Amino acid sequence: MAGSSFKVTSKVRLRHIQALRAAGADVEVHFDGSHLAAVKPPHFEVGVIIARERLEDVDSGIAQMFGFFTREVNLTNRVKYEVANYDEDLIDRSNYGYAIRADLDTLANGGVGNFIQNVL
Repeated sequence: MAGSSFKVTSKVRLRHIQALRAAGADVEVHFDGSHLAAVKPPHFEVGVIIARERLEDVDSGIAQMFGFFTREVNLTNRVKYEVANYDEDLIDRSNYGYAIRADLDTLANGGVGNFIQNVL
């Protein structure tokens, strides 16, 4: 997912992704374990495209979490967010939960995992 990247420091849960989609956002969710954990923690990459006029349908806490109202976030393009603080439900509800957990074990043991596309 190319483009500008922003870090989300709040804990992201499945319900946040579902709320964005319900508001009309195009949301991609990938898992990135392709770096040594000492270099970069495993994280989800969340790509979001949402029309400004649809922002009124997004919960204000979620809009604030993803920085939709800051000048840096240009919603006319897909915005990529790195989410290292996530709830286990993102893994549990993923079609690739087993592979994500295997990558997390690999990372915990000093290895390098994978980049897994379209996990939700």
